[in-house]
Amino acid sequence: MLIALTFAWVLRRPEYVPIFLVAAVMLMADLLLQRPPGLLAALVVLGSAYLRSAAPGMRDAGFMAEWTTAAVVIAGIFILNRVVLAILSVQQAALGPVVIQVVLTIAVYPLVVLLSQNVLGVRRVSVSDPGTRGARA
Repeated sequence: MLIALTFAWVLRRPEYVPIFLVAAVMLMADLLLQRPPGLLAALVVLGSAYLRSAAPGMRDAGFMAEWTTAAVVIAGIFILNRVVLAILSVQQAALGPVVIQVVLTIAVYPLVVLLSQNVLGVRRVSVSDPGTRGARA
């Protein structure tokens, strides 16, 4: 849920999600969930930085393109996490539950976007918004 929420907000309102906040929250999640500290946090920071740079180009794309992009980044994060842990010979969870976690994270993304948009008011930045860059007063 944390990754889906982070990516949904980064793609919709990148200014709401500072990179240091993402790093701190994900590091705290690593510590609380007793994962190797910093690895998944660093991968999520890299993924959110990529999505932040891709967000302006996604403004005109539909939701399916956004969902696909987020799904590829989520899958990439989990694959890189397993590869790094395997290289370092760290004990890992079985592959089955990890795949289920990835699939459920991707599947819950539309629900997170819907709740963020309708309940929390985090909408995609449009050209007509007065707070966007290049807007005329």
